Parts: sequence; structure tokens; C-alpha cells
Amino acid sequence: MTAPAGQSWSPTALMPERLAELRARAAEQTPRFADPARLQRVAARVSAHYEWATAVLGHEAELRRMDSTEVVLLDLAAAAEPDPPVRPRSPRPGEPGYEPTAAELAEIERRRALGAAWAELKKALPVAVQVAYNYSGGLHLATYLSGAHHILLQGDLVAGRIRRSEHQALCQTPSRSKQMIFHPGPESSQGPPNCKACIETAYKITDLAPAEVLLNNTRHPARRLASALSGAGDGR
Repeated sequence: MTAPAGQSWSPTALMPERLAELRARAAEQTPRFADPARLQRVAARVSAHYEWATAVLGHEAELRRMDSTEVVLLDLAAAAEPDPPVRPRSPRPGEPGYEPTAAELAEIERRRALGAAWAELKKALPVAVQVAYNYSGGLHLATYLSGAHHILLQGDLVAGRIRRSEHQALCQTPSRSKQMIFHPGPESSQGPPNCKACIETAYKITDLAPAEVLLNNTRHPARRLASALSGAGDGR
């Protein structure tokens, strides 16, 4: 049971009069010797509903410090209120009523601008491209930690002094060719790249003004942290 919106929340819905009645009954029913089954029930109840047990007792519900009457009281109260009130919580992301924080709104806008900048750049390039991950780093696997997402050509490119072959990255040079491994295909991403060299090269062969949001893209911030901590991978 959840407290209605706008009302203060209490761990128990048992009224003071009802609690007083239960205390009186507990005093009358306290046995001379402890009942193991009752102790087990009360221990489970306190573990699951500590705030409720504290509210019923009027002090911290510490099992080791409870006397026999308090154990009986909690057992009787649990029977009287099998489903204590649930503490209200704020809506989580994606749930009705959730209000994004300023930081979340800023990130949504950043991603929108990033996607728009990449779509504009991709359209302006003279050759069709896709974004592909470089698997040559030491920590790739499913986490994509050590490599970057590059702009991969789907045709030969000749633009002034810039010459690249099909399936090469825009940043690729003879000295880097052996350090780059791509698997273009269904697993390739069509999202924004995060190889700055590729992005800068792409802008050089178009008439577009570089978009800072794309140049500063760090789509996988955990990659750089993990690489720095492990010493593996150079973000190629």
C-alpha cells in the first residue's frame, strides 16, 4: 500500500489506539519461554520492514535488545497489518511524471545536435560512408573500450591530396594501416564517429564549418578511463 500523493507517509497505518490495544494483548500473551517459530517470523518481518517495526515499537527495532513482550507485539502487529505502507519514491527515468534534470536535458540536446551535425557532414561527403569500430586495441570485445569509431569509406576517395581506398578509414595512413582492424557490415554503427582525425579530415574535404559538438564527441567516455587505468589500448 502506497501513501496517497500529497499526504505525509508513515511506516504503519495502525492508529495509536490500535497499537495501544496490541501492546496490552502482547503483555497478556507473553509466554514464559520464547517461541522459536515466533522469533523466526519476527526476525523476517524486521528484516523486510525495519521502519515499520521501529514505528510499532516506538524505538529502534534491534532484535537483540527486544524483550519477550516486544517480540509478541511485533508478531501481533504483523498479523494486523500484513502489508505495511510503501515509502513513496520519485518517478524514475522513463516513468510517468519523471522530470529530467538540467544535466539530462543538456545531454539530450547535445545528442540531438551531435546527430544533426553528423547527418549534415555525412551528406556532404563525396563518397558514401559508414561508422566502424577499430578492433585493433587490447580491450575491445563487447565493451568497446580501447578503440574508436571511425568514418569508413564505402568507395574510393580522391579529394585533392587526400586519397583513400574503399574500406579504409578517413584517418588511415600507410603507417597506421596495420594498426587498424574493421569488420564493416551489420554490426557497424551508423551513429556519430568519435575519431577526431577522421572528423577533421572529413571537414577538410567539404565546405562545411566544423561543428564543435562533433569534434568534441566522446561517445564512449569509459573507454579512455579504462585504457588509462589499464595501460592497454591507445584509442586508435
